[in-house]
Amino acid sequence: MADTLEDAEKEARASAADNGVTRLAEHLGRNASASAVFGAPVERDGVTVIPVARVRWGVGGGGGRGRRKGQTDDGFGGGGGVQAAPLGFIEVRDGAARYRRIRDPLRVALAALLLPLSFAAAVAVTFVTLAALARSMKGMFAVPQARWPSRRRRV
Repeated sequence: MADTLEDAEKEARASAADNGVTRLAEHLGRNASASAVFGAPVERDGVTVIPVARVRWGVGGGGGRGRRKGQTDDGFGGGGGVQAAPLGFIEVRDGAARYRRIRDPLRVALAALLLPLSFAAAVAVTFVTLAALARSMKGMFAVPQARWPSRRRRV
């Protein structure tokens, strides 16, 4: 009877853990839907604007059991998150649609900063590699010295 009770308890815990992750994934999935990517259209003066965003979501979980004699330690954990960032908007005017991207000044500043730094790092790596190559090849192409007989006379 004890084995059946323990098995039922383990199944109940596993089912609760699975249900928790499933509920979390469903909740995050509802919030990260197409309506979050394409916002509600706004119309003014004959122009319709539809906001566009990048939405990412993820969920994860895990569980385990302790292996001590006489103890049954079970544990479970999980989590998830949603990230949304505006990308631009679709402008509908006179029956024609046009996508307009929103420029993020922080991204432009980071690119302007990181591009020269990455170029400098590439140049430094190239010089270090060439120096190491030159050191390793130093003795490979040495011309042997000719040995001339000594000019001293032996008496």
